[in-house]
Amino acid sequence: MSDASSLWKMFLSLSVVLVLIPLLLFAYKKLQSLQLGSSRSMIKILSVQSLGTKEKLIMVEVEGQKLLLGVTAGSITKLKEFNDSKSFDALLEEENAHQNTVNESDNA
Repeated sequence: MSDASSLWKMFLSLSVVLVLIPLLLFAYKKLQSLQLGSSRSMIKILSVQSLGTKEKLIMVEVEGQKLLLGVTAGSITKLKEFNDSKSFDALLEEENAHQNTVNESDNA
């Protein structure tokens, strides 16, 4: 009888440990996110677009100003600074229209 009760105690102890591990991980992540949220970082990452294994385009906002950064393994380069209130889509359309006129003049 004592063998069966010790087996049940061991099984119960193992079950408690297995339940506590995910709960503790969840609590740790929750506390970590609360600490990051309370720091009120001046830099916000708005969007990240991967271009390859080590290259990315990152749109950040610093003090209300949006910057497009090119990030590689060895450097970070400011590609564009968005000062006006135009949307990113509108700026892309303008740039595409400009490129089309340049290409047409080159072909002529």
